[in-house]
Amino acid sequence: MSQHNLNSPRFNSQENQQSEFQKPSRPAAAIDKKHRPYYTATEGELKAIEARAERFVSEGACDRVDRTIDGLLGERAVCELIPGTGEPDTRVHPEGDGGWDIKKDETKINVKSASQETTIPPTLMVSKPLKADCYILANRIDRRTCRLVGFARQENISRKSKYKEGYYDYRVTQEELRPMTWNIPMLF
Repeated sequence: MSQHNLNSPRFNSQENQQSEFQKPSRPAAAIDKKHRPYYTATEGELKAIEARAERFVSEGACDRVDRTIDGLLGERAVCELIPGTGEPDTRVHPEGDGGWDIKKDETKINVKSASQETTIPPTLMVSKPLKADCYILANRIDRRTCRLVGFARQENISRKSKYKEGYYDYRVTQEELRPMTWNIPMLF
């Protein structure tokens, strides 16, 4: 198990500290898709995810099965690809999940997933107050496969804060995300 975390000197180097939101020196958009980590669920895992999504919707925790499947597949991908994150939470939270999905050591991670039908480059979007330490953008690229695109820390996202008529609207493009590569354990 990796002993790296988001508060390590390597992650919080001067290069990574920014006084205002700026594009990283090598953004996620610069990484060829074939070099991004991905996870392919087995048919059995996908069936379990689909059943869980239907349960979440029927019990009032989510409003759409298709988007819930995208999200659950993204969470599964993060748990499979980042050592030490454990299993995704399968409990239904009608009141919400507290603003984060997965915990690695003391780091709270929120996974934001884009659908496979997305024709524009996927964008990390958050419409609630920021409660996680790190936000990861996952993109479902086919029925069973999800690719991890990039990530941003809470303090970088909060610099893009927009508050419109009672809701938050944070949008971080791939040009502004740090890349996810197969060397994921080095990030944490």
